[in-house]
Amino acid sequence: MGKGWLSYASAAAVGVCLTLPAVVHAKTYSVWSCRGPAGEPLSAAAWTSTTVNAAAGDVTFADTCAQGGALSVSLAPGREFSSAVVGMAALSAPPGTRIAGYRLWRSLAVAPPQFLRSFDYGAAVAESAGGAAVPYGCSTWTCTAAGDPGDPLAPANEVTQRRAPLDAVRLQVSCERSWCQRPDRTPAQAALYRAQVTLEDLEPPAAPTVSGQLVDGPVAPGAAVLTVSAWDRGGGVESVSLSIDGRPAQTASTGCREPYVTAVPCPTSVAEHFRVDAGALTAGHHTASGTVADAAGNVTGWGPVEFEVRAPTVADPRPVPVTPPAVLAAPAPGPAQALRAAELRLARRSIVHGAGATAHVTGTLRTPRGAPLAGARLEVTSLDLGVDDPEPRPLARVTTDQRGRFTVPARGDGARRITVAFVPAAGSAPAASASVTVRTRLRLSAEPHPGSLVKGRTLTLQGRLRGAGPSARGAIVRVESIVNGRWAPVGVARARADGRYRWRYRFVHLTRDTTFSFRTVVESTPGWPWPVVRSERQLVDVDIR
Repeated sequence: MGKGWLSYASAAAVGVCLTLPAVVHAKTYSVWSCRGPAGEPLSAAAWTSTTVNAAAGDVTFADTCAQGGALSVSLAPGREFSSAVVGMAALSAPPGTRIAGYRLWRSLAVAPPQFLRSFDYGAAVAESAGGAAVPYGCSTWTCTAAGDPGDPLAPANEVTQRRAPLDAVRLQVSCERSWCQRPDRTPAQAALYRAQVTLEDLEPPAAPTVSGQLVDGPVAPGAAVLTVSAWDRGGGVESVSLSIDGRPAQTASTGCREPYVTAVPCPTSVAEHFRVDAGALTAGHHTASGTVADAAGNVTGWGPVEFEVRAPTVADPRPVPVTPPAVLAAPAPGPAQALRAAELRLARRSIVHGAGATAHVTGTLRTPRGAPLAGARLEVTSLDLGVDDPEPRPLARVTTDQRGRFTVPARGDGARRITVAFVPAAGSAPAASASVTVRTRLRLSAEPHPGSLVKGRTLTLQGRLRGAGPSARGAIVRVESIVNGRWAPVGVARARADGRYRWRYRFVHLTRDTTFSFRTVVESTPGWPWPVVRSERQLVDVDIR
């Protein structure tokens, strides 16, 4: 723990050796080609064809997958090749993803050795990772055929990954030398009859933006539009959902359906327009929230976003129920001077307090002319923020004093939206209400165990997110390390209900003694009502012996 900042050489070593996963438990989706899960014909749109060192006509490609055939690549017969020619059809992981595995049904064939002929042809499935491709298949001097072209889905045709993760998987043919003579038959051919490539989507959808009539200002009863603009780097946006006051309201699908036949099966950007019937909501403040899901099922929450529905007026375009005048004028049980047009004001709209402390929400209730409303009973509700499917819960009622003032104690850690409402009579709509966001200051700790270890051993980085209250459950804690001189994400952990988290990594690829720097971060994202919080930097010494 006492080696200080990394030297330039050590930082460079981290960039090569610290190949930690960017996301823990990232979800996956499958891309099918030629034939689907039930054997139905599918296109091979996910595969792209290319050549290396080839002249015109050296390599031929054929794609009859959509008609129940195959995707094939071959070196043209009757030719000599004066360079190391390669022809390939490849399925590459799009940005934000990697290939976690595959199942291919293929057949391979190459020209066998011939007397007084000099050549070495290859046909293979090649796995590409980090820019280097490793072929697995046949060459003139190893085997001349693999698989059964007469029975496309025969078990002999099926191959699976040798290693993972991968950048791409290829079906390729090649002249393995700088010069290959012409054989008496087709030099090399590879055919694909069916493919299931599993892509790991490393990034959830980006935090969406919200716009439209519903959030531009108070809305009248009636239809109002809320637009959610979403993006995803990976498989694309599969659906966008909307909840009102924490209750599911609508889900819009972008139309992509399984089995997926392209590596990016869903649109990478969408703008979903939700029509919300504000007339079905009570007058006052409400919240809109929801989720964005990608093709793999990764989900990003958005909101809550506040909006206000104003009370119906004569000018509204359609009739709406109006509370009878007798109820509108009825005073609250305490003060006789309570009016429907009472004004409830809070001293602050946002309160931040220390962990374990009690926050105090203060305000006043007055008539439109400024006279205090004494003895009025106020209803108080609390809505947890940063949690899934929150439900408002009632708190103890409070009563205004002789000056119309009131105080609501807010106990406990976390983030909440506390709403204070004045209801003139039991069962009537609130005459006035106001909300305040109350949150605890966050603290994030991180501690390595052990602080010094030997190559091959496992590091456990653990800590605790304090102050998040019920929001701590499932909170994403990003692990960062200094890579090539900069802080970069190397892993993710999720906090438990008590805020504790744990992340483990085994060092296996070091070539020199190295000091690693680690820290943990909880980001500020839509629906997470805190700014970014970071732990202190921690050093870990790893020796190679």
